Amino acid sequence: MLDAANQWLSRRIAANRARKQGRIIVDATGLHIVQEESSRTVPWQTIVEVTGIRKSAFIGHNIGLIIRAANGATLTVMEYDESWAALSQAISANLPGSLPYSEWSLKTAFTEPKGVVPIYRRRP
Repeated sequence: MLDAANQWLSRRIAANRARKQGRIIVDATGLHIVQEESSRTVPWQTIVEVTGIRKSAFIGHNIGLIIRAANGATLTVMEYDESWAALSQAISANLPGSLPYSEWSLKTAFTEPKGVVPIYRRRP
């Protein structure tokens, strides 16, 4: 029952965030953030850093990603976001040298005490 409540709350938060931040579409060219009246694209080659995070939830924790672009813009995507599966697969396919999902997801969720795991950093 508590897990169901946590999932319901997580979906509710995701829907609210999507209204504010926009819906994220992931493809080979990058991340496309689509809002009601506008859209923008973050090409893969402009992403300079990806960090895995663990955040407290109503019950337990959720994992997420903080993505930073070269222009300083940041995007936070949590595991309950509809783009999560596509994004977590696309990172290692499009950002050479990044940790594979199987490594960073477990470290973020369980082994890293602070729940912060560097996944990718573009070398100068």
